[in-house]
Amino acid sequence: MTRVFLSIPVQGKRLPSGVYDAMIRGARAGGLRVVNAEVNEPPTLAELARLSPHVVYSHNRALLETASFMVAEVSQPSLGVGYEIAIAEMLGIPILALADSSLLPQASLMIRGLSYRHFHLVSYAHPDEISGIIQAFVGQGSPIAASVRAEVDDAAVVSHFDHLAEVYDESTEWRRNEEVLHWLSSRLEGRARCLDLGAGTGLVGAQIRRHGTKVVGLDRSGEMLRLAASRLDWAVRGDATSLPFAAMQFDGVAVRSVLHYLDDLECIREVKRILRADGVLVCAQATAPDTGAAAWWEFLKRRTQPLRRRFYTTATLLQRFKSGGFYIVESTIIRIERRETWEGVLRYCPPTESDGIRAMIREAPAAVVNANRLRIDAEGMTYEQHWTLLLAAPVSSA
Repeated sequence: MTRVFLSIPVQGKRLPSGVYDAMIRGARAGGLRVVNAEVNEPPTLAELARLSPHVVYSHNRALLETASFMVAEVSQPSLGVGYEIAIAEMLGIPILALADSSLLPQASLMIRGLSYRHFHLVSYAHPDEISGIIQAFVGQGSPIAASVRAEVDDAAVVSHFDHLAEVYDESTEWRRNEEVLHWLSSRLEGRARCLDLGAGTGLVGAQIRRHGTKVVGLDRSGEMLRLAASRLDWAVRGDATSLPFAAMQFDGVAVRSVLHYLDDLECIREVKRILRADGVLVCAQATAPDTGAAAWWEFLKRRTQPLRRRFYTTATLLQRFKSGGFYIVESTIIRIERRETWEGVLRYCPPTESDGIRAMIREAPAAVVNANRLRIDAEGMTYEQHWTLLLAAPVSSA
């Protein structure tokens, strides 16, 4: 089911609740799953005072990243709504903006003038029209239906890694990084049976096995698993969002550079299901040092790595695990220097966009240059990639 994020004012001036009720009804009638229906029941000022703004941001950003479609009400000026629209544009999410026709002249000029090709601004004379407008736009052959962001084709991801398998281990600096491998394996020392999730060629699992642990490797790529089989106790082909294991089968799970290719929250919940109550999860994931750098990297990666679904900051990564039923025991950030040639950077980018991508990198904001120690030359770029390493344990359901 297509997931929709509703963008409406929370603390700012709100329209009658019937407007927002109509948006929810229309989305559901159009076959959409509303990921944040609670937005129509805003917290009281006292409740807001108890919430950390960082928690609110992380929660909303995480929900927005799971959506395939946004419906925004823009009649009343709202900094939050405007910011969410900007994030949706950056993520490539289609946006249907609704405005009361009597209030349209006072709507933001930036919103009314937005030239993003998947943005559609529609006015309504009465809230009763809203449900029909939404249904029409998500219906067969409509402008929005044609541009709703499709989920990444899983078959394309599998094909990508099948072709990469033979050169995978040496294809980039972080694959064999000893600091990452040691950190992950040392947190699982003493565990009897562990799962290397998204095992690839089995580099992480092989390190875990050095401590006497039995390791099952799971991946969707048959070619990757063919190479991993000699390094692990068992190699299983399967889906990380629907694990082929009974509940509470593992003492530990390792996840390295996997979550950005799939429905991360479904994967995390599946990991919790197959972990024993005293089990732990370890994760290593490339992240951005802050939200500003994340926005720049995400914009770049969506054009140069089209199979990638999302980009994380440390905060949004930790929030995803908390949303999936884990609490964070330990986390740390390390830096890994990477070198990428222009050929490597642009290998998945349409030729017509290559000059623009080069220019974007050369004109990177100072904050990105400084945070990642980005250096550019005639052959390509060198930078420090931030990695978040975390140890998490499942929250008891009792």
